[in-house]
Amino acid sequence: MHTKTVTAMFLSTLLIATLVAGMAPADDAGRIRPYEGNPYFWQYKGEPVLPLGGSWQDNLFNHPDGLEEHLDLLVSVGGNYVRNVMSHRNEGNVFAYAQNADGLYDLDTFNDEYWRRFAHFLDLTYERDIIVQIEIWATWDLYVDHQSLGGWSKQPFNPANTVTYTSEESGLPTVIDISPGANPTDHPFFHTVPALDNNELVLRYQTAFVDKILSYALDYPHVLYCMNNETGERVEWSDFWAQYVRDRAAEAGKLVETAEMRRNSNITASDHRHMMDAPELYTFLDISQNNALRGVTHRNRIQQVRSMIADHPRPLNNTKIYGFDPDTNVPIRRWWQNVLGGCASVRFHRPHPLESPDDHERHTSVGLGLSPLAQEQIRSTRVVMDAIGWPDIEPDLSFVSLATDPSYAVTTDKTHLVYTRAQDGTARLYMNGEAVEQGTIGGDLASWNAGMRLALASELTGERPWLGVFHDIAVYDRALTAEEVAAHTAAGAPEQQDGLQARYAFDEGDGTIIRDISGITPALDLRIQDPDAVAWTDDGLDVRRMVLIATPDPAERLTEAMQASNAFTMEAWITPANTHQAGPARIVTLSHDTARRNFTLGQLDSHYQMRFRTTETDVNGLPGLGRDNEDVVTIAAARSVDNDRAAVFIPQGTGVRIAVEKFTGDPQVEWVDPRTADWHDAAADADGFFQPPSQEDWVLVLR
Repeated sequence: MHTKTVTAMFLSTLLIATLVAGMAPADDAGRIRPYEGNPYFWQYKGEPVLPLGGSWQDNLFNHPDGLEEHLDLLVSVGGNYVRNVMSHRNEGNVFAYAQNADGLYDLDTFNDEYWRRFAHFLDLTYERDIIVQIEIWATWDLYVDHQSLGGWSKQPFNPANTVTYTSEESGLPTVIDISPGANPTDHPFFHTVPALDNNELVLRYQTAFVDKILSYALDYPHVLYCMNNETGERVEWSDFWAQYVRDRAAEAGKLVETAEMRRNSNITASDHRHMMDAPELYTFLDISQNNALRGVTHRNRIQQVRSMIADHPRPLNNTKIYGFDPDTNVPIRRWWQNVLGGCASVRFHRPHPLESPDDHERHTSVGLGLSPLAQEQIRSTRVVMDAIGWPDIEPDLSFVSLATDPSYAVTTDKTHLVYTRAQDGTARLYMNGEAVEQGTIGGDLASWNAGMRLALASELTGERPWLGVFHDIAVYDRALTAEEVAAHTAAGAPEQQDGLQARYAFDEGDGTIIRDISGITPALDLRIQDPDAVAWTDDGLDVRRMVLIATPDPAERLTEAMQASNAFTMEAWITPANTHQAGPARIVTLSHDTARRNFTLGQLDSHYQMRFRTTETDVNGLPGLGRDNEDVVTIAAARSVDNDRAAVFIPQGTGVRIAVEKFTGDPQVEWVDPRTADWHDAAADADGFFQPPSQEDWVLVLR
């Protein structure tokens, strides 16, 4: 075991020559790191590894009773991944610092029992090849009180609880009534770093705590380092600790993988992007907060992030698959959407608020932990991923269509879409010349905002990306008739027509400007922000990853023309890259951000939707025309890179059609029951759909 007693003053320089008599090897070659063959995944001991897990607590090291048996159970069902927050929130936990007779903590003297437990935990997990993701700062322990021992009122760093400094000396309050959230707070504990308040006194003790963690953990090759548990604090706080850990590891001759977990459930938001844009500092990403979402949005956010980091691919970890629902199918569906969505790790969240060691295999609405339900999914996931050749897989939905899809569902063929809205409010959505949706969007366009820009392929904020080919776009200040729409489907739109306000033929062939050829001035030319994200083709512009294509200034004359006529047509010839884009994914939009628009033509999974703002709809253009998220059955799928194997997770007993012709060879199709990991025969019905054996969730495997 590790045997060191050090003071904070000594620790501030970090011990490089750590004395170790434990299990960890000196050789760093086999450490956990991004997989050389596919950096979206992990490798350990030189081999690709898929960390799967579930546990009854997040701070397992501080729960020694039954810990060894709990880890053995995890391994027995195929698990190899745990989360370890350096927390002391539960009954029976101990704190990191020694207390005097009055119960006050001395930040210059560590509590040996806390660190003995940590070392024992590292030994046990290393012996079992269980990957450990440490979260250094237990964020929830530093705000308002929660659970038995969590919260600032019980925290050793609180001046009221320590002999080391006073509130005046430290600048820290004795009372905190702030709850953790997605936005930064004024809590001074999180402002100590040089880029913020540079509170040298408190920072000295914070670095001493981190040094102590590293004096143990750096000697183990199976440890990943996450700076905080779902923080919303300033990114300067996160950056400091990520750099600090990396620097101390380098001084010790070690390479480590570092990440941050943000509180914001929108994993494409600016604070998450900060981590994406710093691959040298954040060598993997923890996207656990995405698991507060569900369905299409949850699944497609993963793919959006993969697209956003395509230039610097790295693992996407999930240490928390939440429940937050009495329906236990909800976390299970998130689990499979992560696994088949190309994530590097998945773990079921703890069964909060349970704290007793008797609860090792229980679940609650918050998390499945390592309950029998979780055990089933871990076991079944191993079976499925082995069958489809993990890690040589990619998320892919292009070969799947649903039996629940309407006849006008999205296809990957060239498609003519038209939305018309007449002066009397009659709105129609046409697909390839036929009206597929009709409704009334009442009111007028007085509420349109002239300050909005026209954009293609994403929201103005860089969110809700759409991938595919643009062939032609036209916007009119009148409603085309059904006869005109049919004629355009047959022959294409004429270059000039009454009411034409903007037109893009995508025939430039190169460059970053898409010209408005309507002839109306000023021209509403579009600019491609990232030319490497697109490719010019013989008949259009192929958008291959997230990119903003927009007018540099607000499209004022477009808004004014529509307000004057109180009528509108949006016409687009496109070829979607796949049939499962969401958000809705923005095809064409005149908007400000994800919540404010004049109009948006979008793809919402396997169908199209038009949002159109009037004085009788909201600022988001809702209710729109087309199906909504709640109408969508959300599947997840992955295919082998050799194109000969695949898996599809299918909820609610929904039938699917598989484009078998897209695969090489003649793969066998079978069902896997995720509740038992058992195999069942599969055969397509007379309509070509594979119908699951029951109305439960199933996995269809081609191998």
